[in-house]
Amino acid sequence: MAEASKYLIFRSGRRDGLHDLSLLPIANTTETYWIDSDVIGNGRSEYYYMVIPVDSSGGLGSSTYSVGIFTEEYQSGTDAFALPLKLLESHSLDWYCDNIPNVVGIVHLMKGYWRLHAIEMPEGVYDAIATLAEGYQISFNETTTTFTFIGY
Repeated sequence: MAEASKYLIFRSGRRDGLHDLSLLPIANTTETYWIDSDVIGNGRSEYYYMVIPVDSSGGLGSSTYSVGIFTEEYQSGTDAFALPLKLLESHSLDWYCDNIPNVVGIVHLMKGYWRLHAIEMPEGVYDAIATLAEGYQISFNETTTTFTFIGY
């Protein structure tokens, strides 16, 4: 809403939680950005947000789609890897190798064969776009790692 004077922000710990119209907003802000400091370091890993603009007369605009934040903890060695949300943009397995700390590589099914895209490989070599609802195997060096996904 171009004439928004403030924004109501709602949060839920469940994907379907924003459909409950009894929720109260957790923030009422005039800023176009906002940080939810209540969720930092509290041990939960899954949150969904909805933002509703409000004009100067108190009229509500259309809400955003719920935005989800999901933090996954991966164990050292080999672990399962799958996209928990529909992400804001698509990324290749190479991108995840470069952006998730301590990754050795990601194993995925390509033309009926399991292939490893190792961190040392250039983009495009045994590489693919990570797809929602597909499973991968991810390998780490000797440390537990967390990564946060943001999407819908």
